Amino acid sequence: MYALIITDGNGYCTTIIPINYDTCNDQAPDNCARPCNWNTETGFKSSHPGGAHFLFGDGSVHLVQQTIDHQTYQYLATTAPTIAKISTLGGWAQLKATVNSRNEFNVAAGYGGFNSSNLRNAAATDASLLFVPARNQSMLINYVFKPRSDLVFSLEYRKLRTYDVLEEPYKADHVGAAAAFLF
Repeated sequence: MYALIITDGNGYCTTIIPINYDTCNDQAPDNCARPCNWNTETGFKSSHPGGAHFLFGDGSVHLVQQTIDHQTYQYLATTAPTIAKISTLGGWAQLKATVNSRNEFNVAAGYGGFNSSNLRNAAATDASLLFVPARNQSMLINYVFKPRSDLVFSLEYRKLRTYDVLEEPYKADHVGAAAAFLF
């Protein structure tokens, strides 16, 4: 993933190279003044020890530590225009069954994701897209008990799945209980 920088009027940088990657040759008599090695010279560099300042999409500026996980660093540089070209599909459905004024059941399911084959094809030219979740699936079963008008108890089970570009799922099953006092 490349991002434009302003140097002497031209140039670019990439997040493929870690922040402040040392490309200087200690043996160079002129202290790094040598022809560019475009394989390593295109990383973001800063005079700030330990990181570099970056402008984020919300207009804020943050020091990103050079010890940042490299996959996370590349994920931060994924451009919206690349992702915007990939079609998405998603939806959510819920069924609610009220037994009586004190008992109700809820069942819900949701899906959201990119066209996986298009995302894989885009990732072939932009490696940072490998870290974008391709799709998410969720399912919820919930029981609500209201013994009084101001007291609510709830038991819930959630089944969550997130798939990466290569269709490998990350799974989570959650069981929760809650109590609330309404005032």
